[in-house]
Amino acid sequence: MILCFPAAATATRNVYVNSQTTTSLYGFDIAQSGALGTAAGSPFSTAHNMVGIGMTPDGAHLYVSTNNNQIEAFNVAANGALSA
Repeated sequence: MILCFPAAATATRNVYVNSQTTTSLYGFDIAQSGALGTAAGSPFSTAHNMVGIGMTPDGAHLYVSTNNNQIEAFNVAANGALSA
């Protein structure tokens, strides 16, 4: 399991966790209190099992490396939803 969140303080308040044994990517919203809630549309699906995830510093894009040496790219919406 790998945890990924945006580096910039001004970025959206979301965190993503991948499953290395499935194609599911889980998104969570971070409330002002620090409590986690499920992001819109979570869990998200990838084409292959994931081995790593990364996010741009502004939180606008999420990248997933897969076990077949490919990288999948997602746009991150303001509500934390992902789209290809």
